[in-house]
This record gives sequence, structure tokens and C-alpha cells, in this order.
Amino acid sequence: MIVEINKGRENFEAAAKLREEVFVVEQGFVDEFDEIDDIAWHVTLFEGEECVGVGRIFSESIQPDEYHVGRVAIKKTHRNHGLGRVIMNELEKIALANMAKCVVLSAQVPAIDFYRSCGYTLEGERYNDQHQPHQKMIKLLD
Repeated sequence: MIVEINKGRENFEAAAKLREEVFVVEQGFVDEFDEIDDIAWHVTLFEGEECVGVGRIFSESIQPDEYHVGRVAIKKTHRNHGLGRVIMNELEKIALANMAKCVVLSAQVPAIDFYRSCGYTLEGERYNDQHQPHQKMIKLLD
């Protein structure tokens, strides 16, 4: 497995293609790409030449010690093989290297147990994002 880390839209094509495949085609989201892609760190996993996993992380200037994880996706044929955990570990390393105190995310409800297994806890009430139930989760970093 090859891990590639890029800032902004540098070498973004493979990540964008997988996100389109998972979030737009498979799950029906409409607004997949946004201005955050321009400022985020993107982690992309490759098996040979094939992109099999992606995720992004960023901070906002109003809370620079809080990082946000999002757009974590694994190619359908590669799910349940630990690749999500690889992506989360890499994203958290980026947050730690940038002095983050915590990481927050908006989990799709079916993924809550996965994020719990990565050390995240529930915060607040469930809400809909593009007609999909989500839950805010947080992890304090050491």
C-alpha cells in the first residue's frame, strides 16, 4: 500500500475520482467538492496504480487547534480490510504535526462504530446532511 499526502488540489485527480465513485454515484450526494478541497491535506491510498482510499483534514482560522476530518472513503472492493484505519491514522498524524488539540468529524450514522473504534466519541444530536443522517464526533489528541 502506498500512502500519498498532498495539500490542496495537488495530485487530486485520483482522490476526486474515488470520492465521485463513492459519495456521488454510490451514495447519491450532490455537493461533493467544495472550497475546502483547496486548503485541506488529502491522504490517498494506492494499491499499485489504483486509488483505494481517501480522506481529508483541515483547520479553520477561528479554531486553529481543532482539525476537521472528512470525505473518508474506501473503494467498495477494498472495504473491511483496515484501510479506513490507515487513513484515519495518517490524518491524525497531520493534525498532531500542526499542533491540533482535537479532531472532529461528521460521521454518517452507519460509520459511527468504525469511528468509535478509532477513539472518537459522540457529541450533540444527529442531523441530516444531504438527506443522510450524520453525527458529530470528536477525539482529543495527546
